[in-house]
Amino acid sequence: MRGEVILLNRNIVIEGDMTSNDWHGQFLTTDTILLDTSGNPVDFKGSTNLKNVEFYKMGQANNEKAAIRFD
Repeated sequence: MRGEVILLNRNIVIEGDMTSNDWHGQFLTTDTILLDTSGNPVDFKGSTNLKNVEFYKMGQANNEKAAIRFD
């Protein structure tokens, strides 16, 4: 799932799903390259700005499944 939030003026809590798996959730920002309709590569650069955001029941300690990742 992906989404875009433009402007919010209140605190946000992102809560992991405790029923689906062992690591409950991740917040991921990444770069990717896709091909357009002509077959030319298009580079998409990911960026994230967070303020007053709480991550609750997310990720695992000491491994690659952190709550917040930048790949």
